[in-house]
Amino acid sequence: MKTSTQIEPFTPGLHGSTGMIPSAPVEQILAQRSKGLEKFAQGMALLAQARRHLTAAAGEESLYGFTQCVTDALPNDTHTEKNAAAIRRLADRKIWDRLMSETGMYTFMSSKQREEWDRQLNSNEVPEITLDNVLATFRELNEQKENTFETGVIDVFRSLSWDYKTNHPCRLGKKIIINNFIRLWGKSSYSLTQSGQQKLDDLARPFYVMDNKPVPDFRLSEGVLFSDFFNRNVQDQIF
Repeated sequence: MKTSTQIEPFTPGLHGSTGMIPSAPVEQILAQRSKGLEKFAQGMALLAQARRHLTAAAGEESLYGFTQCVTDALPNDTHTEKNAAAIRRLADRKIWDRLMSETGMYTFMSSKQREEWDRQLNSNEVPEITLDNVLATFRELNEQKENTFETGVIDVFRSLSWDYKTNHPCRLGKKIIINNFIRLWGKSSYSLTQSGQQKLDDLARPFYVMDNKPVPDFRLSEGVLFSDFFNRNVQDQIF
């Protein structure tokens, strides 16, 4: 009786002759299969844990972009640093937005600063989330808020089109016309654009400062309140 696990079968060859098929190490193949399935299950469990941790850190119900990071990493499993950087950027992008939103620090950004911040977050130059970076960013925004409010008005002025008679090239008049303030959805649905809301906030903040009143949190700002009012009352009457 054979005791080896090497299978050495014979098969019929041409004209009834026989030829040997190369032997197959069955036990080794089965062991590799078992180990591969085991590691796959472990890997999937670890990926699920990673998703849960990062989703919780981002404060979201699902971490959009996580699956794509994993998909992109699989063909490049030897590029560990590149893959780690990709998932770090995704996580840091989400966490920065959560921190800036939940702390109200977006209040201290002008529309132009917010546009630049969003561009940076969606690039490969996402600032790394560290305690020092977070505290430094918050401190800088808070210390420069009055200057930010001033430059916010200037930025709105510079963005005005002089094609409209009420837009004066030397000063802000009693009435100004801002382009791209309202967006058309479909054929009859309108809403304020995000940039429109932010520009309205740029114009409103200095008045709070001059009146020695606290500047409203960006979640309760003039832009947000007017957008809500517009959606509830104005749209049907005007359009």
